[in-house]
Amino acid sequence: MKYPFLLAFLCLSVLDTFCQTPVPRKVLVEAFCSSTCPPCTPGNINLKEVLSDFEGDYARVDYQMSWPGGGDPYTNTDGFIMRSYYGINSIPMVFTDADSVVNSNSYSAGYIQTALQVPTYLQISPVEASAQPYLEYQVNSGQLTLASSTVEVTSKVRLIPTMNYENGLLIRMAIIEDTTYNNVTTNGETKFYSVMKKMLPDAHGTQLWGILSGDTHQVSENYMFVNKYRLPANSSNLINDSLEHSIEEWSDLSVVVWAQLGTFDDVVQVEKMKVVLNDPISNLSIDTLNGHVFYHVGDSTFSMSEDGLIYHGPLSSEGVASSRVSVYPTPASKEIFFKGLKGTQADVVVYSNTGNKVREATVTNSTLNVEGLPPGSYFLRIESQQSYTVEKIVIAY
Repeated sequence: MKYPFLLAFLCLSVLDTFCQTPVPRKVLVEAFCSSTCPPCTPGNINLKEVLSDFEGDYARVDYQMSWPGGGDPYTNTDGFIMRSYYGINSIPMVFTDADSVVNSNSYSAGYIQTALQVPTYLQISPVEASAQPYLEYQVNSGQLTLASSTVEVTSKVRLIPTMNYENGLLIRMAIIEDTTYNNVTTNGETKFYSVMKKMLPDAHGTQLWGILSGDTHQVSENYMFVNKYRLPANSSNLINDSLEHSIEEWSDLSVVVWAQLGTFDDVVQVEKMKVVLNDPISNLSIDTLNGHVFYHVGDSTFSMSEDGLIYHGPLSSEGVASSRVSVYPTPASKEIFFKGLKGTQADVVVYSNTGNKVREATVTNSTLNVEGLPPGSYFLRIESQQSYTVEKIVIAY
């Protein structure tokens, strides 16, 4: 080309619309429904049939509502926020790319086809969608018991724009369970699809600025689900995220990520990622030494007898499969210290008791500053030399 600088100038000028390159679009389908809603039954059947002709072209998120009657047991706080956001006062309702609201019984292929024709200039590229269980065992009266369990869900994507988004983008992420069964109530439905369990960091999303063509932006969110599953009787007794969860099958999760031009603007692009369930990481390992089976729980070793597990003392160097990192003091106010780290440093992520990430740091001297954290309980994910552990601390002043 004789004047390459001229094309570059044009692409950087007000004429850069000629240099925009559209990318394949996927469509976001958001449904508001409830297992106590009679019209939702045929509506969901119709919606599923319509979407079956567009596999790979859409991502679906269902928000379970708190009415009629007692409402759906899987109603949650993020669902309330999305209901308010859209101004929903009747169900079943479906939005296509945050627009074109219609009763799901009237939903048709035309809504998807129309949305697919709208040009988009943003690619959402999956990086990671994973669920990492952490299990904490203890021995009480000779019996091995599960003391606590947590599951950390990680979602990472790259945003690759082919045009400038001068006013930035609003990014929302939703952890969904692909199929649920336990929230059956009164409307005859026995299966529920794409049920939203948690939005990251919450339903308000994250605003990004400075989205320029050719740049790559990585967006990452984590959430720590804690302790045990509970099925509420109805929506009047919501799941307490700091104590429990409503996930039926950890292997049945997906993450839906979408970008909007602004808080109340249409959706630019959406992507769905299947969550990979990793093997659990725990403080329990089992070794066989000279024909004897040993159970290593944290820093202690046990063997089985007719009366249950017998304590053999601290974890020895023979047959060691895992070690325990201890954290002290707790309660803490300024600093916490680590004992038993593998290697000279560790990556530490601090989560609130509702599962939100509040601080992360690389520890090089076995010390972490916790000043400024509000009083309360926290979970620490500690990683050193490919060894993971989760510990609980309390901050008090």
